[in-house]
Amino acid sequence: MQFKIITSTCIEKNKKFLILKRSKNDTMPGLWEFPGGKIVIGEKLKESAKREVFEETGLTIKNIEYIGYSERFSEDRNVKSGYHTLVHHFYCSSFKNDLKISEEHEKFKWSTEKEILSMKIGREIGTDTINFFNLRNK
Repeated sequence: MQFKIITSTCIEKNKKFLILKRSKNDTMPGLWEFPGGKIVIGEKLKESAKREVFEETGLTIKNIEYIGYSERFSEDRNVKSGYHTLVHHFYCSSFKNDLKISEEHEKFKWSTEKEILSMKIGREIGTDTINFFNLRNK
């Protein structure tokens, strides 16, 4: 089993959350997710979240808040026994720059929690999204 540590950042504006649709040419094509990704060795969690958001959206986030973490286990036919993933969830409502998504994504939306939970999201991404809202609403 392989172990991954990733960040997932929910950005809020006017009571709506930024969600990105993965590119057809990337892993998990067509699925919606919060900005985020793998932590680079030696990188602090908040710095990783800020870097991933900037790389995927062009936004510089401020006042980032750590919400908590969740774990998930998933199978992958390319990895003999799958993945154990530790997801660190962040939230922010303060950012600057214009939104410009990277080639990893083909679209973005500002959506309500209810809209997001009804979108086409993959099992892993869906688990991360539900876990974020559960942690935030505690």
